[in-house]
Amino acid sequence: MYVCHCNVVSDRHIRAAIAAGAVDVDGVSDACGAATVCGGCVPTIEDLLAEAAAAIRQPDLVGLRQAARRGGGHRAPVLPAAAVARPAAG
Repeated sequence: MYVCHCNVVSDRHIRAAIAAGAVDVDGVSDACGAATVCGGCVPTIEDLLAEAAAAIRQPDLVGLRQAARRGGGHRAPVLPAAAVARPAAG
């Protein structure tokens, strides 16, 4: 689905930008050009960012079930480096 009609940017492009480390609308804009003309797509980009953030906070239940069936132990989900929160220096 096209999210940014001005620059013909699809949700796939935006999801790829998020997966590559974009954590806000400006990061998505820099990565794929969305939200650089009229701004009408900003709410949808914010929704996609929130969806990605929520997915990172959720445990990988499918992976845990599959590991349990194989007799394996718990494996933590692999997170992209940009998703790992780091404490502020202070």
